[in-house]
Formats: sequence, C-alpha cells, structure tokens
Amino acid sequence: MTTYKNIKGIEIKYLSADPPAPNAGQVWYNTTTKVVKGAINGIGAWSSGGELNTARSNNSGLGSQTAAIVVGGSATPDAVELYNGTSWSEIAEINTGRLYMASGGTSTAGITFGGVPNIANRNMEWHCLD
Repeated sequence: MTTYKNIKGIEIKYLSADPPAPNAGQVWYNTTTKVVKGAINGIGAWSSGGELNTARSNNSGLGSQTAAIVVGGSATPDAVELYNGTSWSEIAEINTGRLYMASGGTSTAGITFGGVPNIANRNMEWHCLD
C-alpha cells in the first residue's frame, strides 16, 4: 500500500489544532476533530478595471489579465478591443461581425472562429414543418 509520504515525500503532521496560517499545499491531521485537512491556494479577489467602450454580450475573449482581447458581440459585432490592465481601446475590426464565437490564445497570437453573423438588424422568418 502506498502512503502520503511515498507520494509526496513528506509525512502528514499530527496537530491538536489547525495551524493559524497554513501554507498552500500543507496537509495535517487534526487530532482533536479527527479530520485530515489541507490548505489550498488562497482565496482570490475580484477587482474592477476599466469598462469596455461599448457594453455587449455574446462576444468572445482571449488573452491574459493585462493583455485581454474581446471580439465581436451583440452591440458591436465587428469590434475588437484590447485591455492593457487599466483600460480598453478599440484596436481593429473583424471582417464579418459575429456573435457566439470561440477564441483562444494570447493577445499576440490569438484566434477567433465560428459564431453566427449579427442578425439584430435583419428580419427573421420562422417556418413550421408539419
């Protein structure tokens, strides 16, 4: 049978109380509560930055926290905006405005694909098949 020490290289410490400030990845057995416990990475916090130039939905995004890109969407289906960690700026337009796309990659090597053309200003027809 394998043990935690065989897997991780350290033994689980037996403590009578939880440590006051455990490190991420630390594992211990609380002898008072009889529970094995562990610490995960700290709780993250949301922060706010600048707003998009045009609010939109059904868009796609890629990149990182300080170099994010938003492509297309309901209000401006052909717009591409870049976030620099502080504010957004329009940097380009895609050839055909789209909604519901998929994107991936970084802000310097990204791809956007799929989606549907913007139909907000078109008449829609619905057909029922019997």
